[in-house]
Amino acid sequence: MEERVRGFDGATVRGSGVRALAVLLALLAPLTVFAQSPQFEAASVKPNRSGTPGMEIRVTPNGGFIATNAPLLTLIREAFRIQEYQLIDVPAWAGSERFDIVARAPGTTPDQLQPMLQALLKDRFRLAVRRETRELPIYVAERSRADGRLGPRLESTAAEYTTYCGSQRLGPDSRPPADPSRVCGMQMALGTIRAGDSTLAPLFRFVSQQAGRAIVDRTGLAGNYNFDLKWTPDQFANRETPAVVNGNTIDPQGPSLFTALQEQLGLKLDPQRGPVDVIVVERLERPGED
Repeated sequence: MEERVRGFDGATVRGSGVRALAVLLALLAPLTVFAQSPQFEAASVKPNRSGTPGMEIRVTPNGGFIATNAPLLTLIREAFRIQEYQLIDVPAWAGSERFDIVARAPGTTPDQLQPMLQALLKDRFRLAVRRETRELPIYVAERSRADGRLGPRLESTAAEYTTYCGSQRLGPDSRPPADPSRVCGMQMALGTIRAGDSTLAPLFRFVSQQAGRAIVDRTGLAGNYNFDLKWTPDQFANRETPAVVNGNTIDPQGPSLFTALQEQLGLKLDPQRGPVDVIVVERLERPGED
């Protein structure tokens, strides 16, 4: 069953695992417990013992938050907009036990719901955390070619392309005829990322999720770019025949993600160690009955 997550920014992410959630953003204040936060008007928290693998997290337009069959670990990551490698001392049961949450706070925005979810986790799961900076394995993104040239599938966005994408974002009344050869923003499918008029930041966030490490961008590539990246996910590598997933054909003999970055985009990831902001879980308990 496909997992779907709609984050507090309103975007929906689909993927085969909870790593698809992920986005590297600012963390909470450096306190052992949370500052006073707004709370949901009403909330229900129940264990889900269905045993099914799928999950869904979504925010409704009327200020509602709904999680179905969601691991507690995923809920914590969603509440603080962090990745799994940034969570320290999380008990094992938080990754395996799943919960259903239905909460509402009419008249609130998606950004306001985030601190409400933090407060809910504190209240129902007795969650207490502190912020630290730790020296951890990281990747440093650099240009792979000695002359600094970009790879064959990475190019700086031309002004005409930026104008086109700008008109696409103005709304249907002023939108020009659709051009299927162009992408505005970033489109993702299994083993494929296409982008047009996009910074490299979303790409590095995705790679960080896959690699389980923070990525420090030292490419010097500011501005917007078009790129087309194709690779073979590990689970499909070296199979005898190509796989077709949601209409997308995956070559079992294709390059790995890291190799594709270097060969197609002219970027490499150098393993190093560096400071990473983390959240240390000091207390976490199973909730009582509603």
